Amino acid sequence: MDEGDIDHDEVLMDAVSDILPALAKAMGSDFEPILASLFDPLMRFARVPCPPQDRTMVVACLAEVAQGMGAPISGYVNKVMPLVLKELSSSEATNRRNAAFCTGEICKNGETATLKYPSH
Repeated sequence: MDEGDIDHDEVLMDAVSDILPALAKAMGSDFEPILASLFDPLMRFARVPCPPQDRTMVVACLAEVAQGMGAPISGYVNKVMPLVLKELSSSEATNRRNAAFCTGEICKNGETATLKYPSH
């Protein structure tokens, strides 16, 4: 992969991380089928070999999606919370901040799905 491909990927992911929350906000709970189709590809950017800025982009995007679509985010809590909890202890302040924001939005909108994650 050359530098042009990397730049292209960054521009594309920046656009995606802006568009998904905007759609969730506009569509509310009707956004869930779209998230269902894009969730796994989005989560690929949260894997460990990816740089911290990719993980924080995913976490921030999911926080804003949770905020926009509301209760249907409960179906994703078990897949999102392990990432978010890991990012809460990141060495990067931005990652910790976005993880805290995501935790709040998941807890606010995730209904009873969040009850298995005790507060400490």
